[in-house]
Amino acid sequence: VAEVRNDDIDRATVFNVIKTCLASEHKINVSTIALIKSGSIPKTSSGKLRRFEARERLLDNTLDIINHGIWTAPVSDFDSAPSYEETLAMLINTIEGLQSDNRRIDATSHLPSLKLTSLAVAQLVEAIRAEHPHVEFQESALSSFKTPKALAEFLVQGDDTGRTNASQPMPELTRHPSTAPGIISTVLHPLLYTQERTLSVTEHPYAEYHHETVSGWISGTVSNKALSQALEWLAQRHSALRTTFQQSKDGSYGQLIQTDWDIRYFEHLDVHDEEEALQSAVTFSRAPFNVSQCVFKVALIRVPEGRHLLVMVMHPVISDRWTTQLVQRDLFELYNRACDGGTSPPSLEPIAFEMVDIAHWQQGLLQNHAFDRRISFWKTYLRAPLPHLRIPAERYPGTTTESISTSIRVEPEIVRGIRNACKRWETTPQVIYLTAYAAVLSRRYRQYEVVIEMPGVARTPETQHLAGCITESAWVRVSIPRRTSFERLVVQNQDSYDEALKHEVPLGLLYEVLEQPDAELDTLSSAVLTIGHMRDPKEEPAVDFGGATIKPTHLNSRGVTSLPTHTHSALNLWVTSNGELHGVWSCKQSLMNQADLDALKLSFERILAAVSGSLKEGPSLEDTVELKAAANDPGISSTRIFSKDPPPKSTGMDLSRPALQGDGARAEDQMKRPKVPARGSQGLFAVRGTKK
Repeated sequence: VAEVRNDDIDRATVFNVIKTCLASEHKINVSTIALIKSGSIPKTSSGKLRRFEARERLLDNTLDIINHGIWTAPVSDFDSAPSYEETLAMLINTIEGLQSDNRRIDATSHLPSLKLTSLAVAQLVEAIRAEHPHVEFQESALSSFKTPKALAEFLVQGDDTGRTNASQPMPELTRHPSTAPGIISTVLHPLLYTQERTLSVTEHPYAEYHHETVSGWISGTVSNKALSQALEWLAQRHSALRTTFQQSKDGSYGQLIQTDWDIRYFEHLDVHDEEEALQSAVTFSRAPFNVSQCVFKVALIRVPEGRHLLVMVMHPVISDRWTTQLVQRDLFELYNRACDGGTSPPSLEPIAFEMVDIAHWQQGLLQNHAFDRRISFWKTYLRAPLPHLRIPAERYPGTTTESISTSIRVEPEIVRGIRNACKRWETTPQVIYLTAYAAVLSRRYRQYEVVIEMPGVARTPETQHLAGCITESAWVRVSIPRRTSFERLVVQNQDSYDEALKHEVPLGLLYEVLEQPDAELDTLSSAVLTIGHMRDPKEEPAVDFGGATIKPTHLNSRGVTSLPTHTHSALNLWVTSNGELHGVWSCKQSLMNQADLDALKLSFERILAAVSGSLKEGPSLEDTVELKAAANDPGISSTRIFSKDPPPKSTGMDLSRPALQGDGARAEDQMKRPKVPARGSQGLFAVRGTKK
């Protein structure tokens, strides 16, 4: 722990000088360096350093550390958590050296048959403890492992009973001293790992916009004074809305919580009709932010005849999908209070933490051994080669965000059938949707394995009322082998899904600790699947808005949709109040045309229908991955779908074929495309013949 007088320093140089001096003078390898503000190091009344207290406060993450002022040695962190391959090699080499007959062994050798002496067992356990010091491993536990492979998997990933630190919970989230009232606006706070990654993308010179937007049509009179008051109360409640981001000379960012939100970013516009209002709203939402000044702006667009369009735009560095719904709900309540003449905001649900509390908490995660174990899992789980989407070079969208979309609607009967299949297969609807989505993508891009990013939807009780980009995602590795039943495929992917969630870490941190280049890790976000209980803006009823009514709307209805830079396909699913499964599948416009996307959507819906109607193990991969819409097909019964005998060869056109030439909208392709029913079992699947 070292004090610094000036935050504006070259941190990398300071870290290197400290490490070099300690290594040369004292022969010490440094594990952690913390740079704190001048005068904040613990001292006694006589001016002596309180070394033990400084150590405890460093471990508790309560020191007044400057922005990006902590360094943790990556080598010493991960030497205690080697990869699966390194652990297996260590076990095999150690066991071979302890045998008296020099017998060769491999990963599947039977350990009990080796009959190691008690001295050899003790030496093997000592070697294990040296490589994995954070695993509580006793000599008596060695007999429970039959092969070196099983032992290596236990040491790296932990077992089902949670005997290793891999299953331990994350450190408890607490309030940081610098986020106390009266202090929070005087400190430059660190960023969440998600924020660091977001800024690296959005602040790129060629990056296009992708902002979170809340909008709604207001019918009736609007009080500008009451709305201004409600917006000020809203920003006071959610500190993320009044956050700005400052960049230092070394390129790193810090976030500063402003005392008040600048009311200048509440604009008033007058237009002639609703068409011009929508166009103005789209232009307003697409305008870039200057994150050093503002990340939240509002526009009230007035239309003749008592109509208004309210638009709120938030930068993704301080918002996520949960935040948009939270801000919309709170604003409605605050505006109603202001219209009633209230001089103080109403009593809403208390917020236990600030977004910067989570940022300070994340800074100490690398010092937690259980977290190191999670990173060790991801280093094995995301080992090369990474199965990113194999997009043809001539179709690669680059930095563009423009996209097309199509709607998905699944009847309640099919949703109930999927739940029944979940009971038979001991899985969840999320995994069935994940597998069906991956099956369609794997056929589209001709690959047997894909990685799907699944953003979390739910919040913890401590953060459910907090605005901010605190929703983390998980990369799920989905295998799509051929010639297997859908049930076996779901069960296999259920294990992969559970492991990814059990070892959850911020994706932004994985960019720092994994060996793969950032550009290669970016490709893992090419396909995104979001599942949650949402409401379509078209289905939301009009609600009271200070005597008027407001009806939520979506600017995407103007045909202007966008996806983040590194996301090429995104499927959002939610269950409505009447039990229907609704969704929106969006895709970068440069990858395919609308007809191709509609065909993929139709394939996805047919897979769900086949799973719902199955009484056995589900459709085979010949029926799901080899998707073809059959023309003039008399219909496919459930017997045909689940039968091992292939149906007659179809002459229909393969709708899942990627369009690799031109823009994919050729007139002759549209003329050849067969007419297929929107729903039902007519012409669901056909098996492609095998050429010898």
